[in-house]
Amino acid sequence: MPPYPPSKHHPNPHKDREPQRAGHGAEENVPEFGPPSKLRKNNYLLHLALFVATLITTTFAGLTYVSTGPPSIWIGVIDLGPGMPLLLFEPYTGFDPGGLSLLEPWRGLYFSATLMFILLCHEMGHYIAARIHKVDVSLPFFIPLPFVGLGTFGALISMRERVKNRNALMDIGAAGPLAGLVVTVPLLAYGLWLSDVSIVPPGAAAMSEGNSIFYLGLKYLVKGELLPWQGRDVFLHPIAWAAWCGLLITMINLIPVWQLDGGHVAFAYFGSRYEWASRWFHKLLPMVGICVVVYVFFDSYFTVAPLAAGVPPLWLNTWDAALTNAFSAALPWFIWPALLLFMLRRSGGRYHPPVDLEPLSSGRRAVGLLVMIVFVLIFMPIPLRMG
Repeated sequence: MPPYPPSKHHPNPHKDREPQRAGHGAEENVPEFGPPSKLRKNNYLLHLALFVATLITTTFAGLTYVSTGPPSIWIGVIDLGPGMPLLLFEPYTGFDPGGLSLLEPWRGLYFSATLMFILLCHEMGHYIAARIHKVDVSLPFFIPLPFVGLGTFGALISMRERVKNRNALMDIGAAGPLAGLVVTVPLLAYGLWLSDVSIVPPGAAAMSEGNSIFYLGLKYLVKGELLPWQGRDVFLHPIAWAAWCGLLITMINLIPVWQLDGGHVAFAYFGSRYEWASRWFHKLLPMVGICVVVYVFFDSYFTVAPLAAGVPPLWLNTWDAALTNAFSAALPWFIWPALLLFMLRRSGGRYHPPVDLEPLSSGRRAVGLLVMIVFVLIFMPIPLRMG
C-alpha cells in the first residue's frame, strides 16, 4: 500500500504533540488532522490503460518464461557419458526452448493472467476495506515494466486521507494480503500439480526459487516429497511460477516496516509507540542480507557438485563464483531497505502517521495475530539463488 499524503491541516506531525509520560508504554497524544476530504473521482481511462499495458508486459514476460525455462531449471544439453543420449531438460510440454514466439501470445497468459489476478485481488481487498470505512481511496494503479523481470512493478492504490482509527487501519492493511493469499494458495497448489518433478543435472547452473515453511509444506502435500531433496526438484509450470511470485510479493508487503501492509498492521496492533520498532526492523533488513551472504557463500563453495563430463564451465567451486552467488542471493535485502529509506525521506522522516488511542477490538487483534503468523509461514530468507 502507498504512503499517506502530507496533511495540509497538520504538515508537521511532531508539532504541538506532547507525549504521555505516566505509565509504562503510554502513547503520544495524537493530533487532529481535520475532516476527510471530499471523495475524488477516479480516472477510469488511466486505470484501464495501465491495466491493459501491464497485462501486455506480463504476457511478454510469460512468453519469455515458456521460451527459456523457469528459474528452477537449467535448460541445456547434458552429456551423461559414453553411450548415453544427450538430454534436454524441460519441465513440461508447454516449454519451447527453441525460441520466443510472439505469434502465440496465449502461451504467456498462463503466467500473466495468474499474476494479474493475484495483484488485482490484493489491491481490491485494500480498496473494498477502505470504502467500507468511507476512506477516500483510488482504484488500483498497475505498474507495467516492459521487457524486464516479471513485466510489472506490481500495483498500488492511493489513499487520499490519513486513517487514525486503529480498527479501520487494521482492516485496510490486512485485507490486501489476506485477499491475495485466498487466491494465491489454490493457484499455487494447482500450478504445482501441473509441474513435473525431476533430477536436476549435476553441476547445472540453476536459478532456484526460495522456500518458506508454507511453500515447503505445500510442495510436500501436492508432490508427496520434500523438495528440493537429493538432487530432485520441482520444475515450475508458469501458473506455479506466477503464484510463487504472488507469494513473494505478499511476503515483501508484510515486512513490518514503514507504510507497507505489515507496517499498517503493526501500527494498528501496537499503536504509535511502534515507531521505534519500525525503525529497528528497518535497520535489521541489511543484517538479514549479511547472514544470507555468509550462508550462501559456504553452501555454494563446499556443496555445489562438480560439473558433469563434457558440460561447458557454467559453474565452478571457486571462492569468487561462490561470493558472487552469495551477494546476488542477498541483493534484495540491501535493495529493499534502500528503497524504504528513499520513501522515508520523501514522507518526512516518520515511519507512519500517528494513530489514535482507541484500543483494537478483540476480532481485530485476532486478525493482527493471523497476519503475523502468515508472515512467519511465508517468509523466504533467500528469495532466489543460483545452484
